[in-house]
Amino acid sequence: MAPQLIFLLILHSLLAGAAMTFSSPSHAQDINVSEPPPDEQTLITREEWLARVEAARERLRLRRAQGLGPGPAKSDRDVEQENSERVMSDDLLKPGDIVSTNQGLLKFRGQSGEHRNPEQDFVPAQR
Repeated sequence: MAPQLIFLLILHSLLAGAAMTFSSPSHAQDINVSEPPPDEQTLITREEWLARVEAARERLRLRRAQGLGPGPAKSDRDVEQENSERVMSDDLLKPGDIVSTNQGLLKFRGQSGEHRNPEQDFVPAQR
């Protein structure tokens, strides 16, 4: 037999077998489509769920009272001021470094590692 004919016969039998497999009603019944039994923790009533939510809220209130939780949100101005103070007090600054602050771009002209005086150590950066 020619190799092409053998190939066609094998292909035909594969396709016929696949068609019989997927169209067979008994095959569909063999597949276990039932869902697994639910976990005990997923079966809670609305009241139990609300109690858990309230308990979580109480834990959060306690953490905040102890200073462990997030505090009140800071304003954008407060965040900008904090970041500016942090970058201007960086010990690794070298003369000539440019920093971005809430006052714009500033050039550092102080000494590395020394106590900073923002009015003297920083000047507006030239473009």
